[in-house]
Amino acid sequence: MEINENCVKQVKAYLEETLEIEVKEKDVRNLVEAFLKNNRILFELTFDNIVFNGLQKFQPFTKAYKLWKIAQKVRTENFLGKIKAIIAYYHKNYDTLADKITDLLS
Repeated sequence: MEINENCVKQVKAYLEETLEIEVKEKDVRNLVEAFLKNNRILFELTFDNIVFNGLQKFQPFTKAYKLWKIAQKVRTENFLGKIKAIIAYYHKNYDTLADKITDLLS
């Protein structure tokens, strides 16, 4: 399946705005590709890699604090579900989109 460029841009913007770290477009493309291939483990590992790479420019204390903030967001805000919903929307995967919206509302 071909990856939608607008999807990559939206996911990248969402990650950068919410996590407050720099994100490489190549990493976002890998994240989208893992989701589209229904590879949950690769999706989560790619997300972890995005966070790890984004935190490298910070000093150790700041890095630890930012990692804690990111972990809180992922845990409390169904963060990965929102990313999956964005990807499903742009790739017209309406069954997955409906599931993710239901999850977000509950």
